[in-house]
Amino acid sequence: MYIKSPSDMWVSPDIIDAGEVAVGSTTEFSFQVEVSQGTSVKVERVNIENFSSTQSTHLEHCTLSSDLFTATPDEPGFITIAYTPQEEGYSRCTALIQSDALTSTWTVEVR
Repeated sequence: MYIKSPSDMWVSPDIIDAGEVAVGSTTEFSFQVEVSQGTSVKVERVNIENFSSTQSTHLEHCTLSSDLFTATPDEPGFITIAYTPQEEGYSRCTALIQSDALTSTWTVEVR
């Protein structure tokens, strides 16, 4: 009988500082997902939450611009977030990465 050992992952970097991005322009940032243990990790979902210091309702500054994937030890995957400021001022977003890994959730931030 073959028993597959549980897989785990790590994501790098966990924070990206976008610096100054002009209102209405788009810049993409990528986070690398690597298998740290086992044979593969399937990224099942990425939930993005947007925050703005000047709006009571959150504008959509960040959107997911990559497909979901399965990473292996030989082939890491990348989660790409498109950052498009909708107004002047400070804004940020977090992305909650959900997977079938031992560490099933991982949070990253673009600010």
